[in-house]
Amino acid sequence: MKEIIYAGLTIILTVLTVTSYIPQMIKIIRTKSVKDLSLAAWFIYDLYFALYILLLLLDSAGFGLIFVALLECIQCVIITLMIIYYKKDPLSK
Repeated sequence: MKEIIYAGLTIILTVLTVTSYIPQMIKIIRTKSVKDLSLAAWFIYDLYFALYILLLLLDSAGFGLIFVALLECIQCVIITLMIIYYKKDPLSK
């Protein structure tokens, strides 16, 4: 029973983690505005996930955990790049 609960929670947490950045990306694309987002905070997220992935690789973590962390890192980098792109756009000010 404990294994079933663990497997279920793992799936739920993975889905929530991987999809958690999508609403932010959609909002940026729709509004083309990033004025309320902190570029510094997203740089910190990017650095965190890069170091977390490095730690997982050094610790020989399982593929699933590394894959989820990599997806999160990619999503954070995409949002960071969107912030940089739309901060340059005069319409976003």
